[in-house]
Amino acid sequence: MFQIIRNGSELWLTTNRGLLKYNRGNGQDSIYKFTSDDGLQANIFNANSGIKSSTGHIYIGCNNGINRFYPYDFTRRENSAKLNIVFPDFKLFNRSVPVDGSLLTHTIDCQRAIRLRGRKISFSLDFIALNFSSPLRTVYRYRLENFDDKWITTGQDESAGMQHVSYTNLPPNKYRFVVSASTGSEQFGEEAVVEITVPPPWWMTRAMVVVYGVLFVVSAVGGGLLLRWRVGRCTASRSPRLPARINSTCWRPRSASLPRWPTRYERLSR
Repeated sequence: MFQIIRNGSELWLTTNRGLLKYNRGNGQDSIYKFTSDDGLQANIFNANSGIKSSTGHIYIGCNNGINRFYPYDFTRRENSAKLNIVFPDFKLFNRSVPVDGSLLTHTIDCQRAIRLRGRKISFSLDFIALNFSSPLRTVYRYRLENFDDKWITTGQDESAGMQHVSYTNLPPNKYRFVVSASTGSEQFGEEAVVEITVPPPWWMTRAMVVVYGVLFVVSAVGGGLLLRWRVGRCTASRSPRLPARINSTCWRPRSASLPRWPTRYERLSR
């Protein structure tokens, strides 16, 4: 950093990689970067070569000359840098989904929602920001909610032209693909969203889960009642016959089964 030029609540910083504007408006810190793509003569500035005139213009010297600009011109450019994002194509298993009413009744950019069926879904999505002033400075950040844990940010070298993202083997769930763009600053524009729904197969739906639970409870209760009935039946069928069996087969009087020997008195009397 070579110099700091104050303009109200804004700070303009000259560096060897462009011109930075630091703003603390509305309680939020923001940093914007401007380079030769925005009209500056060079990205490297001379030390202590900047000044703010009484008319509000800022003059900054560099190797190629002097840069003169009005700070609010860049503010209007920042406001116009809220880029719109369009989705030219949606592919399912590497094939573009036609607009035939089966999955898409309109283009994916107009419909912004699609419902897919299958256990493991693989799709890809194309998107691009409409930045006609400085397309090489476009930076994207995106993520697939309920799948990506954090934002994925592209570099300026990766952001030129059409963007292409792919996701494979997605389980059934409700997803939201969220993407926003910026012109090289830390503040991103409005988010563009595509809702992607992958419903579960019929045997994994909530209704079937309830049915499985009811069947389990009925089976458990029915099994318990059946077991209790069988135990009671066996007990009732064996109890009345047990004494009779013992009396008739198991127990006999000793006198009925063994020969009786005469007593001593009977032997002497003979």
